[in-house]
Order: sequence, then C-alpha cells, then structure tokens
Amino acid sequence: MKAELDWLLDLAGVPAGSHHDFLFLNAITDDGFAPIKGRGDVRPRRSGRDMRAAFERSVPWPVIGWGNFRVALRSPDGLVVKLPYTPLSGKDNPKEVERWRGSTMRVALHLAPVLAADPGGEWLVMPFVPGLADGEDEARGYRSAAKILKSAGIDDITDAVQNWGKYDGRYVARDYAA
Repeated sequence: MKAELDWLLDLAGVPAGSHHDFLFLNAITDDGFAPIKGRGDVRPRRSGRDMRAAFERSVPWPVIGWGNFRVALRSPDGLVVKLPYTPLSGKDNPKEVERWRGSTMRVALHLAPVLAADPGGEWLVMPFVPGLADGEDEARGYRSAAKILKSAGIDDITDAVQNWGKYDGRYVARDYAA
C-alpha cells in the first residue's frame, strides 16, 4: 500500500516520505481515483481489493474486519490483533490504549479490554468480542452502556452499532478509537 501511495505522491510531484493525503489513501483502499493537478483523476495501479486479498493470503490468522485505518485478525486462542494499514492509522491503537487505561471502572466495564499493545502503535491485542445480534441495539442494557460512554466523552461510537458487542454478558465497545 505504501508503494502505491508513494507512486501517487510522485505523480503529484510531492517528495517521497511526505505525509499521505487522505484522498490518496481513499483512492487505494476504496478503488477510487486520486485527483492530481495536471494529470486529472489517476487510478491506482493495484486495486484495494487486490492488496487486501494479498495481505489476507500472507497473514497466519483470518482477517475478521477491515476498518478505515486498521485491520483486525483473529488468533486461534480467541484474541484479536489490530494492525494499522495506512500511514494515517498510527494513532488509532494508542488512542484506544489511552481510552482503556484512562477510564473509570464504570466506563471500562463497557469497553473491550486492551490486553497488550505496542508502545509505538504497531499492534494491539484484545479479546474477541462477537458483534450484536439483530435488534440488540434496542436493548435497555445497550442504550445504558452507550449513554455511559457518551457521558465519558466517547460519543463518536454510540451510533456505530458495528463497533459494539457482548463480552462477559455486558455490552462493550469493541472499537473505540474513532
């Protein structure tokens, strides 16, 4: 992915190693086009779908989800490893760690626990948390958990039901780096 981004930056006349623009990232990960002055809309050489498939073939565990900036793998022992896959995703793992470690017990009860993390943000480990069943986001317990997180300032996930699941019988946010 980095090679594709560097190629797009080179076409745009931007020095290699420069900050990657979100439009370039979007062009690669979503099979879009990167608008480059003087060249119009440039399509990446490899599709995001092809790059994701190549990644999935190369990793030892199944990919259980692709987020905007991270990929989640499920290990055989029931853990989830979150890895950044774009230059802009380096802050998501540390942000999740900080939210977990800085939470009160009341808030932490509704966050999937961070079990281990690389200080540089290259990986993060959590237990696997199954997603919500259809209609479960209407349950009183879910609404109560979402309200607790919102009151703690973690309100950017309360409408993202796919970021929630059940862990040890309680509703928890399983992706709270947004």
